[in-house]
Amino acid sequence: MAPLAFLGIAFARQVASILSAMSKTTLTYPDLLQRLDTIPVIGSAVGWMRENAPVSADQVQGWIMDGAQSVLKSAASMGGSLALGIVGSLVGFAMMLFLLFLSAA
Repeated sequence: MAPLAFLGIAFARQVASILSAMSKTTLTYPDLLQRLDTIPVIGSAVGWMRENAPVSADQVQGWIMDGAQSVLKSAASMGGSLALGIVGSLVGFAMMLFLLFLSAA
């Protein structure tokens, strides 16, 4: 169980570092839009969205950050559940082998 706890702690630290790196990024949303404008197919769609969409760049950036954070938090919680499920299966298998050995002897 102790190795799994260490893996869980390491995974949580990685998620926290990813979230902090995402919040400290130097690429702003307007800069990203300018980069997307240079791509032939996507640039026209981005330009159309800028002119016709009633949302601001800050709102879209907030939505993206919130979505990414919720996905990473879900991945962190599912990672712990997956690790516990694997350990539970291995322990159950080991107990089954032990009990089969005892019944054969």
